[in-house]
Amino acid sequence: MGRGSLQSFFLLSGLIVVSLCLVFVVGWLLMIRMPGSNFKGTPAPITPDEMTLRRELAAHVQKLGGEIGERNVAHYPRLLETAQYIESSLAGFGYQVRRDDYEIQGKICSNLEVELSGSTKEIVLVGAHYDSVFGSP
Repeated sequence: MGRGSLQSFFLLSGLIVVSLCLVFVVGWLLMIRMPGSNFKGTPAPITPDEMTLRRELAAHVQKLGGEIGERNVAHYPRLLETAQYIESSLAGFGYQVRRDDYEIQGKICSNLEVELSGSTKEIVLVGAHYDSVFGSP
């Protein structure tokens, strides 16, 4: 291998390493790094409404993760119990719940839908899973 081809090899190797580093940095900036800045200062005191909300959310987490536990097609009765719990909770807030049923592995599962009309024509869709991965509450 001559001196010119050895220099070309090192130049090409260096360009590959720099390119890979650049791809890593750009990937980190676009896909992993959280946008915005961290909160600085002392947070505002929690209001009574926020305390109530915190208690309600903790109760929902306890019900779903603690009492019901793993809920998926392998634990189908728990999946049904979860859907019923969510549906009755939403109905308790005055929402009309619509079930969109589908079949998976011979079992009927449901998407639950509620609609809250706003003051503009803008549509905001919020979705969430109420099943859990296998082995997890």
